Amino acid sequence: MIYAIIKSALIIRLNNKNMRVKIVLSVLGLFLFLGAAGAAFAQEELPGAGLTPASPFYFLDRLGETLREFFTFNSQAKARLQITFAAERVAEIKIILETKGVEAKGLEVAQSRLQANLAKAAAIVEERKSKGEDVSGLAKELDEKLETPKSALARSFKEQKRASEAKEDELKIQLKAALRAGDAVQEEALAQELGKVKAQKELLELKEEDIEDELEAEEEKIEEELEAPKKAEKAIREAEEEKQEVIGEAAEEGIELPAEVFSKFDRLLAQAKELFAKENYQGAKQLARQAEDALEDVDREIEKLEKEKERQEERARKEEERKQGDEEKMEEESRENEKERREAAAKPRTFEVEIRNGRFDPPELKIKKGDTVIWTNASSRQVWPASAVHPTHQELPGLDSLRGISAGESYSFRFDKPGSWRYHDHLNPALTGVVRVSE
Repeated sequence: MIYAIIKSALIIRLNNKNMRVKIVLSVLGLFLFLGAAGAAFAQEELPGAGLTPASPFYFLDRLGETLREFFTFNSQAKARLQITFAAERVAEIKIILETKGVEAKGLEVAQSRLQANLAKAAAIVEERKSKGEDVSGLAKELDEKLETPKSALARSFKEQKRASEAKEDELKIQLKAALRAGDAVQEEALAQELGKVKAQKELLELKEEDIEDELEAEEEKIEEELEAPKKAEKAIREAEEEKQEVIGEAAEEGIELPAEVFSKFDRLLAQAKELFAKENYQGAKQLARQAEDALEDVDREIEKLEKEKERQEERARKEEERKQGDEEKMEEESRENEKERREAAAKPRTFEVEIRNGRFDPPELKIKKGDTVIWTNASSRQVWPASAVHPTHQELPGLDSLRGISAGESYSFRFDKPGSWRYHDHLNPALTGVVRVSE
């Protein structure tokens, strides 16, 4: 409907005054609507992505922007609008990376349009300058507005790289487990997936560099119109902000950074500030940029510290598992020993008493309930052991009616009750013995 109204407004001959007024009012209403929508987007830090290049209805988004450009007549407002559009492109790139990945076709479309939006903004600034206008204020405003989407874009790529690294670490752990388990099928599948993740990570880094280069190229065109002090001040401020961001990210990962890791950065930034104080703004800007580049070394150091922390945590985990395994093994051995001891204690035993040379050997036995005693006659004559009354007035069962034990024969008896039993040879009362039974 919007498109129809505009088309009519462009092609209808306005012969009728009333018709002319109605169309102008309709177009004006549409302009106000679009202007309000644009203002709403401008108030947000980063606008919602809305339709992305992955959507079949993305042409509506492009049509809407074309209409907003058409009804924006002031060149400064047009330049601001292009920065707003650029922010929308960043939002599109962000959501495409999160949902579709770095290989999504829509990413190239969003990147191309982002570069075009920034190029239009820079062209407007250059055109106004060529007409003799002072564009330093506009250039500063656009440069400041560009900071939010630029930072958001950098964070988005950083988040995706961290996600890729986390996935890579997870796959490595799974791959090690598959290797230990000897699962060749799982090992091959995980190795292939790991290769894909590494390739996507490299592609992500290349894409980030590509987009950053395009952003910086167009940003430089806009910054050319800034005053030298403001350029240098901005470069110093960005370097300081980048350092704080690096410190914050390290803190989130639980990494303690040694003070010397920022030595190169601090030295370069201090020199930049000295040159700024001496009004050498170009030199100050260059040193501030060098200081910011030096933070890449800090990022690499953080990665090393992160990996070392992971290794230490892995070693600690394995040591804890080893200790726990040793404790469990000791507990298991203790249980087994206790079980064996109890089984041995509960298992009936056999004791032998030899009748030789007119005596019982041994003459006294200490046993437990359930044990068995075997009397073996090793003498040359027959023996008739008989029981005697023991302290609790119980008699040894069976011995009273026991037939004699001939030479070389044996007799066994199992004691199922605790107590003490004395016995003697029926024919030789001096031949005595005792069995003491405990629980």
